Amino acid sequence: DPKDLAKVASGKQPAWKPQPYASMNIDKHLYNVNSNQQKRHLGAACFDSKKCLLYVFEPFVEDDKPVVHVWKVKK
Repeated sequence: DPKDLAKVASGKQPAWKPQPYASMNIDKHLYNVNSNQQKRHLGAACFDSKKCLLYVFEPFVEDDKPVVHVWKVKK
């Protein structure tokens, strides 16, 4: 919940308190996954709430350059 993250940023809640309520393994959609133990599969992410688009950066894909994945999120 973004409100929980805002509470952490303002010091009203400890950093460990916000917890994910869902997760999804997207490794099969990524280009640079070499093993299950590999760190940093994903980088930054952002969501365009007007267009319902999720942008996710995958670092170090080609010549240490990232790829930006874009997914349409259904309402």
